[in-house]
Amino acid sequence: MPRVRMMDTPADYQRLGVSPDGVELWEEKRRTEPGAGIYEWWYFDAILDDGTKVVIHFNTTDQPKLHLPQDVPSVNIEITGTDGVLHKQDAILEADQVSYGTDSCDNHFGPHSFVGDLKSYQIHVDPIDGLGADLVLTSTAAPFRPGSGYIGFGDDDEMFFTWLCAVPRGNVTGTITVDGVTRSVAGSGYHDHQWSNIDPLRAWNTWLWARQNFGDYSILVFDFVAGGEFGFTRFPITFIHDADGNLVFENTHDVTYEVFEEYTDPESGKDYPKVSEYTFSHDGTTIRYTLAVQDILGTLNAYVHAPDQVKAMFDKMGKRPSYGRYHALGDLVIQNPDGTTIERSGDLIYEFVYSGVSYREYV
Repeated sequence: MPRVRMMDTPADYQRLGVSPDGVELWEEKRRTEPGAGIYEWWYFDAILDDGTKVVIHFNTTDQPKLHLPQDVPSVNIEITGTDGVLHKQDAILEADQVSYGTDSCDNHFGPHSFVGDLKSYQIHVDPIDGLGADLVLTSTAAPFRPGSGYIGFGDDDEMFFTWLCAVPRGNVTGTITVDGVTRSVAGSGYHDHQWSNIDPLRAWNTWLWARQNFGDYSILVFDFVAGGEFGFTRFPITFIHDADGNLVFENTHDVTYEVFEEYTDPESGKDYPKVSEYTFSHDGTTIRYTLAVQDILGTLNAYVHAPDQVKAMFDKMGKRPSYGRYHALGDLVIQNPDGTTIERSGDLIYEFVYSGVSYREYV
């Protein structure tokens, strides 16, 4: 069975040139070269004070074009209003219209830009058919990456999947434009950066991504479970920041995960967790984090709607790609080494990406 591992040994840090002591500015520059199956993106999202949601990502190659050997750069913007209506636009650019910084995040995609220094980011999407944004994200929490940021696949780590959480939590100000109308906004936001040379369908059976801000504490969980080819190996990455943005808890290896209730998606026939709980322990601190789905905000069943030729490819891979996005109640319990307990509860939105046939392979 091919190996999969978190790349967090001293030799890994030395080979990759990253520090075990923290994230450095240069890590936000472009990290890959063009090539078939290689992709990289800078992702941003925000929940504005009125409940409007904004998602923007800059991609070295548009996802449907990943099989091509050259870059096909794209900018994607989604704005969901308080009425629940989703506004979405994509811009596809030529490679010679794009430039990247050599020592920081300094990305210019035609008239669009994503520029920052781990502390503050300017994210500009020139209106595309009346939809755009001009936003500033100011970080209020220390950047984080698990280990070197790399998960290696294969006996020689020849394949990799990465995650660098540049802004776990931040304040957002600026303007958004919807249907050609521009207005001033404020809210809270997030930014991460990923690059990889392995097909996510091959790499992962599932992943759960959840982040929640309780005011004095914030938690982020990125729970990866590798595909059957890699033994359903789990990488339960989580971290907690305090009100001042200091990292007060992190975990990358050990977890207990329990599902207390599930539901069956009627379209795909696949079972999903509905009420589940994570338990993390590290250096005498125990974290319990419970997610209880209140509403299903959206689903995507790629297998159900795929043409026969694509379904045959999924069948050969043993995959049934689907996705769920939820409004949930999150309960956080922190049990400190001194015996004190902190409890917080509130609403969040989380996603469950589900390429495999069953999540029960690892529960």
